[in-house]
Order: sequence, then structure tokens, then C-alpha cells
Amino acid sequence: MSQNKGVLLLAELRDGGLARISAELVTAGQEIAGELGEDLMALIAGSDVAAAAQELASMGVQQVFTAEDPLFAHYEPEPYLALA
Repeated sequence: MSQNKGVLLLAELRDGGLARISAELVTAGQEIAGELGEDLMALIAGSDVAAAAQELASMGVQQVFTAEDPLFAHYEPEPYLALA
């Protein structure tokens, strides 16, 4: 796969684990990625995201990118803008 292709989703944390919407995004992302013949990737930002990243991988996400920093422990838009 080229470095510029794939379907990327932003997974959300809630109460120390993946938010329910993240599983729904994985399902939708798998459908889209399958139709395009591309990998499904996820970005998860937070504090202590290793377990959530592993859960995404176990759901079938081919690549999981993490942004781990205490700044992401509670949602504030500025740190997320810096990821873009």
C-alpha cells in the first residue's frame, strides 16, 4: 500500500476505553476500505492509549497510530488541531 492511501478514522476514548462510536466507525471504515481495496487505519489520541490501540487492532484495523500525551486526557480542540 502506498503511504498516501487508505481509510483513516479518528477513534474516540470514553472513560478510559474506546467509545462505542469507535466500534461503529470501525465497521463503517471496514466497508469503505473494502470497497476501495485499501487498508483501514485509525488514530487514537489520549493518555494511556495502549489498551485501546490493541482493541482497535483486534477489531481488524490494519494500522493504529497513537498520539499519547496528557494534553489529550480531556478533550480540548487545540491539541487535536496540532495533530492535523
